[in-house]
Amino acid sequence: VLNTLIMSATYISYYGFAYDDFSDGGPYLWGFSQSVAGGILVQYDLATGFETGVVFDVGTLVGSVGSAGGMFIADGIVPGFSTIGCMVQNEFIVGLELSPGDEPWITVTPLTGTVPAGESVVVDVTLDAADLSDITKTADLVIANNAGDDVIVDVTMIVLEDPIPVFDPPTNVEVDDVLGIVTWDPPAVSGVIIEDNFDSYTVGDHLAEVSDDWTTWSGGPGGSEDGVISDAQALSPLNSLLIEGSNDQLLIMDDYTSGVYTMELDLYIPSGFCGYWNLQKTSTPGTEWGIQIMFDVTGEATVDAGTAAAAIFNFNFDTWIHQKVIVDLDNDLATYYTDGVEIIQYQWTLGTGSGSIPAFGGLNLYAWASTGNSPQCYFDNVVLSSGTTRDLTGYNVYLDGDLISSVGTDIFDYTYEDLVFEQDYVAGISADYDGEESEIVEVAFEYQGVDAGNVIIAATKLNGNYPNPFNPITTIAYSIRETGKVTLQVYNIKGQLVKTLVNDVRETGEYTVTWNGRDNSNKTVASGVYFYKMKAQNYNNTKKMILMK
Repeated sequence: VLNTLIMSATYISYYGFAYDDFSDGGPYLWGFSQSVAGGILVQYDLATGFETGVVFDVGTLVGSVGSAGGMFIADGIVPGFSTIGCMVQNEFIVGLELSPGDEPWITVTPLTGTVPAGESVVVDVTLDAADLSDITKTADLVIANNAGDDVIVDVTMIVLEDPIPVFDPPTNVEVDDVLGIVTWDPPAVSGVIIEDNFDSYTVGDHLAEVSDDWTTWSGGPGGSEDGVISDAQALSPLNSLLIEGSNDQLLIMDDYTSGVYTMELDLYIPSGFCGYWNLQKTSTPGTEWGIQIMFDVTGEATVDAGTAAAAIFNFNFDTWIHQKVIVDLDNDLATYYTDGVEIIQYQWTLGTGSGSIPAFGGLNLYAWASTGNSPQCYFDNVVLSSGTTRDLTGYNVYLDGDLISSVGTDIFDYTYEDLVFEQDYVAGISADYDGEESEIVEVAFEYQGVDAGNVIIAATKLNGNYPNPFNPITTIAYSIRETGKVTLQVYNIKGQLVKTLVNDVRETGEYTVTWNGRDNSNKTVASGVYFYKMKAQNYNNTKKMILMK
């Protein structure tokens, strides 16, 4: 016995029941009672087991004094409604509107009309899979034919299961088995169409002259509109694009008319200067602006999005600011973020205050300045991707499958503690997206460092530097198995000697040496990639490090 309901003396002799999970306040049980000629529908509250007082006289509706029969409840018999049905034995099958149901998945226009002999009429059939998943919908379109049998067109819509979101994991996960340090790089952006961090160019290059992805507003590479590659500021970490003077740079893009696209970039505005960038509706410069952001010397940024000055926010000079716009062409919607904070969401076709083109086709980096002021802005890490990129919120660090720590988005290394010499471990790193986690990237290693306070020297080895990237000090670790002459020197990317850190005899042991970012003349060196080379008896090795200011 699943449940027992209390039947009143008024309504008895039930011939059919149906379960109602559609109506507000339910679930209910409906019964088709023979207490009234032709049958009467009676509603029961399943929570209490008693009648609710809601009844419907079917016999009076259809003009019958016959016997009650079976029942059913179904959704979608009439699109947009759930239906309660019952049978008056040997006379009627009755359908009644029970409650609003699912939105219609199929619509037909027109529903009525006549097709003249020898002619044709276009009938639009629209299928809507919104909010549906892993389901098959079927319908029959019945077209009345006064010259013979009706024409029946079968319609089937198969909606596949929603794909499981894929959260991009960290990349380049490595373990220093002597120091017990795991390092990693940020996740790769999926669906990347264009990506440029300007590091493949030479400082002083005009961008449009050396890149196939960029041009200028007037289409003249190398002229006054063409921005210059600079290493004065960089986040990537070598170079950035400097926009100043009369520069007016354009990213060459296709004209997109459907789909979702994400534009991301970083910008750096020195104190006392202005910065600016915008998105274009098409690849033709100036056809329509989709959004523009003006960063003024006052420290206020003004956003034209949907209307002029739709949003105003404060920003900081002399630091990198992350920018992101998600353009959803299918829903005519755009969302603008600064440093992960949503600033405004608006109707994309309205652009910066007027417009109607439902398309996306360009990025414009322009040397704008308010009256009496000067433009100067550095841009880095420009990424155009298809789809909506997720906001990364941190990383999870694992050891042998156990969560050890969670760190922020600006941390790319972690030092394991209490490791045992020559014991096997599995390091793991995952990316966290506001509570949603990527797969864990695992790396197996055998610890070769310190055990119970005793240094055990396995081999002569250049172990690496920490932190990396660094500013301005990093520590380089190395080990010597046999006493002998050791040199450890730093070189720049051109192969020129920058600093000699070690040039002496070293006994067997573990060593560290620090470099403070200065050369042999005690002058501070520039940001960039450097190499440190160790030579010892029958040993020669070189590693890379990055000085990021």
